[in-house]
Amino acid sequence: MNKIFFIIITLILLSCCNQQVQNEEEERDYPLIDYQRDSVYYLLDVRGDSEKEKLLVTREVMVQDSIFGGGENRENWRKAWKYADTLFDEETYFLYKVYIYENGDYRKITELIYNIADIAYPILRAGDFSSHHKVFSEMNLCRGYDTQYLKIVSIDNDDLNAKCINLSYVEGKWVRVSSEQLIYRDEKSIYCIDTTDCYDYTNERIEFSRLYYTNCIEKDK
Repeated sequence: MNKIFFIIITLILLSCCNQQVQNEEEERDYPLIDYQRDSVYYLLDVRGDSEKEKLLVTREVMVQDSIFGGGENRENWRKAWKYADTLFDEETYFLYKVYIYENGDYRKITELIYNIADIAYPILRAGDFSSHHKVFSEMNLCRGYDTQYLKIVSIDNDDLNAKCINLSYVEGKWVRVSSEQLIYRDEKSIYCIDTTDCYDYTNERIEFSRLYYTNCIEKDK
């Protein structure tokens, strides 16, 4: 009787161990993504060279031009709020920095400032010129020779209004090839795209907020 009981217990323990190993393997195969961390890594093909580039997005708490460190540290928040109070309730922002791994080091592409009340975090995606707006052609000076580009997507916290900055790697610089907006206004959805300049955003600082939704050519969807 004791032998049978021992065998049953052993089988139960083996089953539990196998399930734990299976769960760990599934987590390795399908990693969880938490965008609201101080460091988020991406693997995206943003050059069109059939290889995925490693990108890094870091986050810090900022008041005006003063930076207080990562947002996961509550002490950094306390210091930022205290400093903001001395400036007559100045806003507290997230400062995001976007890097790409090149030649053994991370090189900064651009910086993003987010009003925490409006937008919490950016999302990076790879864009394909072949599926982009019809204004793009092989003669477009903004796009360079790459077939892929980097999309930096920002979505409002309380709705699906979205702003997207599209950057292409051209002669060692990250150039804005377009910006897109998807807005719900006056009980209808509006899609806008702006392709009017080839501004170099390398190491620039872009501010996102509700006020960032500016006028552009509107196209009803």
